[in-house]
Amino acid sequence: MACAIARTVHSVAQQSTGAAAMQSALPGSTLANRERAIADKYRHLRPVYFPYPGVHAFRKDFVPEGGPGNQATWPGHGLQFAVSMPCAVSGPDIGRYHAALLTEIADQGTRWGGGAAVTQWDFGRTPQLLGDAQVAGLVDGLRRHFDVRPDCRGMYRLAVTRHFSAGRLRNLRCIGFNELSIESGTREDRRRDAQWLARAREAGYRTVQLAIHQPAAYRNEFILARRLQNLVRLAPDRIALRGRWLRKLHLQVLEDGGYRHAGVDLFVRDQNTADLTRLLVSQQRYPQGDCRFAGPNLLAVGAGAINAIGASLSQHARAAADYCWRIETRASPIAGGITLSRDQLLRRMAMQTLLCEFELPTAMMETLFGIDFAGYFAAQAKVLRSMRDDGMLAWEDGWLSLLPAGWPLARSICGVFA
Repeated sequence: MACAIARTVHSVAQQSTGAAAMQSALPGSTLANRERAIADKYRHLRPVYFPYPGVHAFRKDFVPEGGPGNQATWPGHGLQFAVSMPCAVSGPDIGRYHAALLTEIADQGTRWGGGAAVTQWDFGRTPQLLGDAQVAGLVDGLRRHFDVRPDCRGMYRLAVTRHFSAGRLRNLRCIGFNELSIESGTREDRRRDAQWLARAREAGYRTVQLAIHQPAAYRNEFILARRLQNLVRLAPDRIALRGRWLRKLHLQVLEDGGYRHAGVDLFVRDQNTADLTRLLVSQQRYPQGDCRFAGPNLLAVGAGAINAIGASLSQHARAAADYCWRIETRASPIAGGITLSRDQLLRRMAMQTLLCEFELPTAMMETLFGIDFAGYFAAQAKVLRSMRDDGMLAWEDGWLSLLPAGWPLARSICGVFA
């Protein structure tokens, strides 16, 4: 067993451009032991994956602004539009679900009075269950009922299956999608990833992202580091790591490969300067846990969809059959929600800003909310000072900044404000 681990470590260290960083993170080294000790020290903090206080306290009697069927006042800013496609929908239910989505898009357009400017639409989870004609119908409905900006970014999240063809990639590009996220499974398949990257670029997508959803499934940090090295060699525009187990070793591999940190789980190639600047300036963190790019408003349709508009947060019925029944009977698809209090809005801003930018302007928050930051968060300040002493963050001159040592634990650090 010891020999096998030694061979793995040696192989990873030889392949990495950051070999020195890997050697310093070997089991038993001071750096690796210190990382584990710090992680154990703050294990009691719950990592933040849903940076909205109150997200687990939805009220079933929640009524959104304007009431059911009544026109509401759009709270301003841009809008990200998302379509939720649950895995449980299949066979003859696809047509029924698609019809319900079209109906809700029209209803939402009427309710908001066309005052919402869409800056990005996002088809997530398992959109490939819909045919090209059905996807085109949803996009046409969105354009008909909402103000879709000319520079709108359309993201299609693709979980590659044997039923998905290169022809579909070209069709989706013609429909209007210009960004593609390829969900690379836990099991590595470099040939498959390279083929789909080449097909996406040939189809004309301006941004192609490779995403790993379960880094925690890897047996140790060196196997994940080797996987990241292979992804770097493919040179996608972005790499997304949505998991709980990232160490400085992994961040070093990506940095040495020419990728810049653009949020807690997103890395962008240095050559793509415009994309990096846009992400750093405008991204937000939404309940699904992904980086979103359209300001503080998220409008989603479909079963289980989460809406975050202004100070309200709500979720649709999770079961596809229940969602379809609600739409068909003209009932509200919302199963529960909450209106965030001033305290919850303050905490939301702190968590979102830290997760997306790794910096929090405490002086600006004091001005916006009329508080003394250290006094308002007196209990949390003790933990933050302890983290500062451990070299995880800096807190001075009106700024709270995460240091590289604290990046792998960013979600836990934000848990201080939950």
